[in-house]
Amino acid sequence: MLANAIPPRALQARPVDFFKHSALLRRRRELLFIRLVDAFEREHESGTDILRDVLYRRRTRPVVPRRPFTRTARHRREDEHGNAPSGNAAWFRKWNVTSYDEYYALREPSFYVEHPGVDELTRNDFARKFRLPYETFYELYDEMKHDNFMRERSMAVPLKIKLLASLRYLALGVPWDAMEDIVNVSRRTLRTWFHDKFLPWMMEHKYHQHVKYPTTRDELTVLMDPWTRAGFPGCIGCVDGVHIPWGGYRAGKKYMYVGKEGVPTLGFNVTIDYDGRIIFCSDRQRGSANDKTAIKFDEFHRDVLSQQPLYTTQPFLLSSSEDSESEAHHEFGVYTLSDGGYLGWRTTMSAFSRPLEGTWEAKWTRYQESLRKKVECAFGILKKRWRCLRVESQCRDELDVERVFKVCCCLHNMIHTAHVERRAQQGVAPEPDWRFVDEEELHRIYGDDFNDDARTSPAVARGPGATPSADMLMLRRKLVNHFKQHYNVLRSRDDVHSIVHALGDA
Repeated sequence: MLANAIPPRALQARPVDFFKHSALLRRRRELLFIRLVDAFEREHESGTDILRDVLYRRRTRPVVPRRPFTRTARHRREDEHGNAPSGNAAWFRKWNVTSYDEYYALREPSFYVEHPGVDELTRNDFARKFRLPYETFYELYDEMKHDNFMRERSMAVPLKIKLLASLRYLALGVPWDAMEDIVNVSRRTLRTWFHDKFLPWMMEHKYHQHVKYPTTRDELTVLMDPWTRAGFPGCIGCVDGVHIPWGGYRAGKKYMYVGKEGVPTLGFNVTIDYDGRIIFCSDRQRGSANDKTAIKFDEFHRDVLSQQPLYTTQPFLLSSSEDSESEAHHEFGVYTLSDGGYLGWRTTMSAFSRPLEGTWEAKWTRYQESLRKKVECAFGILKKRWRCLRVESQCRDELDVERVFKVCCCLHNMIHTAHVERRAQQGVAPEPDWRFVDEEELHRIYGDDFNDDARTSPAVARGPGATPSADMLMLRRKLVNHFKQHYNVLRSRDDVHSIVHALGDA
């Protein structure tokens, strides 16, 4: 009857959507059903439930409140005396909880300041497994916890567990399948959080805070001081390239990533200071690029050291040996130590390629190489500490490999800062360096010009037509002359005479 309510001529006069027409009919039937139920309720007040049961074909059941439910497995329950489970039950319990349960249960660092003996072995084992000291880890975790970017569902895996798993993944370099067996968390959950949460957050909040070069005159002077005491005034660090194995390349482009290592890699140009801290890391380069190509894309050497006035006008004092008399003069513009694979820029000071044995050039070359090896030591520490940099990465995107490497560099500096602060709190003096000279010995090297102001001292002009290679060669010759005075001061010491003697006699 309701279907015939619409005139057929109206349907023929204009096109009607079939689905809209069906919905309209369904709605009219529902309204008619509601009117019938209301009319029956007015006539039979006591039969409302019976009518609904008949219409919906169900029985009326009393509503029973749900009892509170707590999921407690058999192997998690305590025994009748309240003791922890043992034997097979204990094994099942350890299997069903994460392997990091004991580290997850550690308290805030402020508690261990008042109680240093509590959980001491666990905290030491924590630093061995996750590389970060527990205090540094907790600061990182607390900052992540209060960031809205890290906020997730209430039933999600705890943030601390995922952070521990990410640090353990960087330390071991194992596949995510192995991390799933260790943490008892899905590999997809761990991998997604690592790439979508952990790496972007670290790059935005921590990387530029810990991996940075000096931006003020005072910071630059502090960076130059240990190099000046070691015999290289004006130096601020060492630079070299490092390669990370990569297996996520396309098969047709494998040749673009195979270089001197013989396997597909991604390269990075890294600059460190005297203590091994990383002050700059360039963007990724294909493994087939050599050092001469990589330095052209290094923003720190190409734009900062060569163009910024803070670095190009920074003065430093050099001495020269003329007839056993020490004279001092000022040079302007800092530099870094490098190997012979780079371009002949003034900012990359390399050693002599084939110096004549027994000359000052040969002695200076060995001394320069012993200091330049600091960057090689930093790479060794970095790859030993974070083994993910030694195994072949299977990430398909080059950007993910770059983020992993830069985050490892950031964590490397965070660990270095934590160790320095701990030694300062404990009153432990830094290890002595036999290359360093004290204030009295610096006066002997520079003579009466040691306290001269660089603003009133004339600078040696390089000339408008001088090429970068000519500038580097001229500065290297002056550094050799300065090294003569530094070498004589070191040789006068009894405690380092044998070490200096190994450099050779002039």
